[in-house]
Amino acid sequence: MRFMEEHEISSEDFNKEVRIILISSNFNKEITTSVLWLIDNEIDITCIRLIPQRDETQLYFDLQQIIPLPEATSYQVRLREKLTEQKKARRATGRDYSRFTVSINGKIKTNLSKRDTIRLVISESVNYGLHPEEIAELVGIRRIFIDGNYTNREEFERARKCKDPKFDSTRWFIDDSDLICFNGKTYAFSNQQMISHIEGVKKLFKKYPELQGQVTKNGQEDFC
Repeated sequence: MRFMEEHEISSEDFNKEVRIILISSNFNKEITTSVLWLIDNEIDITCIRLIPQRDETQLYFDLQQIIPLPEATSYQVRLREKLTEQKKARRATGRDYSRFTVSINGKIKTNLSKRDTIRLVISESVNYGLHPEEIAELVGIRRIFIDGNYTNREEFERARKCKDPKFDSTRWFIDDSDLICFNGKTYAFSNQQMISHIEGVKKLFKKYPELQGQVTKNGQEDFC
């Protein structure tokens, strides 16, 4: 998951070359319903019914493909390909792959994704002494915290799930180096970035010029 975060890869784009074949003597309604749903969501899955037969001393098996029906396979393949192209087109128009150069506290980092840009700004701002709550407000980014100082991902995740059983760790910066201990609390910031968060960084740098902060979007002279 960390690899996907660093390269801003959507989980729906990751490792789609999967094929599943289920073989059984019988498939109940729950299984067939689930299989049909997976097919609708572009998973290559087939159900084959295996019926053992005996002819005197010979044992053989009768194999029947029941999902998808053989006569419907080519149609479903074409339909799936069409839906895949439509989804790619929609994602392409709504996704921002911008890269940024950030200067803060005398450090310069180049060719950063939105995610890594926000991660760097948060880290350096806290190192400077800004309160995590103020950073979250200025940047417009979500934050969570738990009482106590935690510097270990697993310990933080375990403690957070005691407070919120539905906590989804994949949506937060909670690696050891990302956790922020401040005034007896441990903070974590959302890793779900939008272009508006870059605008929030601009507000942060404007309010605290002593950070010597600047963020420029690759291909633009002066983004901030």
